[in-house]
Amino acid sequence: MKKFANAIKLVAVNLIVLIVLLGGIEFYFRHWGHEKPDGLLNGLWQSFQPYVMVTTAPGVYRRFFDTFTNETYPSTVRTNSLGYNDRHEFVVGHSYKKAANEKVVLFTGGSAAWGVGATATDRTVAGRMEYYLNSLQSGERYTVINLAMGSWIAFQQFIGLQMWGPQFDPDWIVSMDGFNDAGVGCNFSQGPGNPMYFATMRSYIDGYLMSTQRPVFYRGWLENELIKHSKAYRIITGKQYVPDDRIFDQSSTEHEVYRRQIIPTKVGEARQMLAFYLASERGMLKLFPQARYILSSQPVVNPIAGDFDDIYDYPVGSPERKAAIEKRTAALEGYLTQYENDMCGQDTAHPANTYILDNGALQLEQLVDEEAARGTAVEYYNIGTLFPVSRPDRMPYFIDAPHLTDKGMDVIGKFYAERILAADHERPAAAFTAASAAPAAPAAPAAPAARAASAAPAAPIAPAASASAAPASTEGREWDYLVGLTVKEETAEEPVVAGFQPRRLTATPTASRHGLGVRFDNLKPGGTYHLSVWLKSASNTWAMVEGRDSNDPQTGVPVHYGVASFDLQKALTTKSSGDLAKLSVAAAKDGWVKVTFDLVTKDGRIYVTANLLEGSDGLMFFQGAGQNVVFGGVGIEERE
Repeated sequence: MKKFANAIKLVAVNLIVLIVLLGGIEFYFRHWGHEKPDGLLNGLWQSFQPYVMVTTAPGVYRRFFDTFTNETYPSTVRTNSLGYNDRHEFVVGHSYKKAANEKVVLFTGGSAAWGVGATATDRTVAGRMEYYLNSLQSGERYTVINLAMGSWIAFQQFIGLQMWGPQFDPDWIVSMDGFNDAGVGCNFSQGPGNPMYFATMRSYIDGYLMSTQRPVFYRGWLENELIKHSKAYRIITGKQYVPDDRIFDQSSTEHEVYRRQIIPTKVGEARQMLAFYLASERGMLKLFPQARYILSSQPVVNPIAGDFDDIYDYPVGSPERKAAIEKRTAALEGYLTQYENDMCGQDTAHPANTYILDNGALQLEQLVDEEAARGTAVEYYNIGTLFPVSRPDRMPYFIDAPHLTDKGMDVIGKFYAERILAADHERPAAAFTAASAAPAAPAAPAAPAARAASAAPAAPIAPAASASAAPASTEGREWDYLVGLTVKEETAEEPVVAGFQPRRLTATPTASRHGLGVRFDNLKPGGTYHLSVWLKSASNTWAMVEGRDSNDPQTGVPVHYGVASFDLQKALTTKSSGDLAKLSVAAAKDGWVKVTFDLVTKDGRIYVTANLLEGSDGLMFFQGAGQNVVFGGVGIEERE
C-alpha cells in the first residue's frame, strides 16, 4: 500500500512540475512574447456563405499597404453584416423602397470594386460614383449599392446580383471585372469554373461528409490518426479514416503560412476559363431586362499597351483596329499553346493570365456589341485606358497591381457617373451605342465599343433634327458624341455654317480621346451626301475627322466608314483611309480650315466626329493639357 501511495505521490509531483513549467512558459509569452502578424496585406479575410461560396468577413478594415510607396495607411472601411462594403443591409425577400425621384445603381466586381485600398467606404468606386451622380445634377437622387466582393469571379457576381439585386429594383448594373477570372483558375490553381478556395471547400465536403458513416463537420489530425491506427476506436465510434489527399501550391512564397490548397490544372485550360467568364457576363445581362448595363474590364497598374499593343490607338470600326485585334488574338493563342501542357501555379500561370485577361476584354467588347445590336441597353469600356500611359505615371492611382488608391477610385467613379448621366439625361428612352458612349435610336445597331475616356456632360441642346433638307447644319442638334472636352460658345466668331454659333473645344486634363460628334437622321437610304467640317486652331494643332453610317447588325461595324487626320496649321491631310470619297482640306478666310468629303449611307443615317490629336505623330489618346480648336459645325447636302 505504501508503495502504491509513493507512486501516486510521484505522479502528482511530476504533474505539478509540468503545470508550473507550462504556466511559466505561458506567463513569459503573455508578457514578453510577440504574436506574428497575419501578414495579409491588401487582402480580405473571408468566410463561407451559401450559394456565392465566400464573402468577406464583416467588420472594420483599418489599414492598407501601398506597395509602391512602401507605406501602411489607415482606413475606416466598415462592411455590412454580410461583408459587403456598403451601408445597406442585404436581406433576401425584402424590398428597398425607392423615392419617387430615386434611381438605383448596382455595382459589382472583385476586391478592387469592393474597395481594397480605400480610406473609407465613401471613397470606393461605388462611393465616388454616387457622389458624382448626385453632385453633377440636381433633378434626381442616385443610390449606388456595392455588391462587389473580394476574390469573386464573374459567375459569383451573377449569383450575388440574382440573390440581392431584385430587392433594389435597379435602374443600372455596372460591373468591373476580369482580373479574378484570369487569376483564380490557374494562378491560384482552382480549375476551370471554380471559385477561390474551392479546393479547400471540396476537402470539407469529400473528407468529412461523403467518406464517413456518421457525418461530422470537422475532425482534427490527431483523431484521424487514431482512427487510422486503432481498430478498437473505429469499432467503438463507427468512424472511418479519411486519407489526406490535399495538394498545396509549392511555388507560392506564401504556402508555408497559408498552405494554399490547389486542384491540379493545366495552363491550356485557360480556354475553358475564358468561355466560363464570357458566359457569366452574358448571363448577367439577362437578370434585369428593364435596367441598363455598363460592363467593363478591371484596370491594372501595368501599361495597357503591354497587353493590348496598339489596338486602342485606332478608331472604333476602322480596318486598322480590326487588324490589330486579329493580330493580338493570334499572338495570344500562340503564346498559350506554347505552355498549354505546363501545370498551373504562381510561377507558371502568366500565359493563362494574359490569355484570359486580354481576350476577356476583347471578347467582352464583342459580346456587348452583339447584345446591343439585339436591343440590350449595354455599353462596354476598358477602364485601364482611363489612366496614364506609362507605369510610373499610373502608380499614384494604385497601391499594388490590381488595387486602387482613393485617387484611382475617384477617376473611375467619376467616369461611370458621367456615362450614366449622359445616357439618362440625353436620350432617356433610347438604346445605347458603345462606340460613342451616348444612346442611339433603337433602329441603329450598336457601334463597336470604344476605348474608355472621361467625358464631359453633353451640351444641353435640342434633340437631333432631320438632315434631309439641303443644305443642313448642326444647329439645333444635340451632341451625339462628346468625350474628354469642354464646350463653350465662341461668341466672337461669325457662323460659317448657317445658324450654328461656333464652339471652342478644349481638351480636359484626362488621358483619353478628346472628340465631339453629331448625327444626321432621316437621310435617303443608299444616298450619297457631301459633308463639310469647319475647324479653326492655333499653330501646331492636329485633328482627325471620322464619318460613318450605322453598324451592320451582322458584322457589328459600319457599312461605310472613313477617317482622315489633318495638320490644321498647314491645312494638309496627314493620313486617311476608308470610304471618305472626294476628300479635301483647304484654308478659308479668317483662319478657318474646311474639310470636305462624300459619304454613302446605307440606312439613312450619318455620324461625323471631330477629334483633337496630339503631336505630329497624331496620337488620338493623350493626356489633355488645354489643347483646343474652334468647331464651326458640320454642313451636309445630298449629292444629285
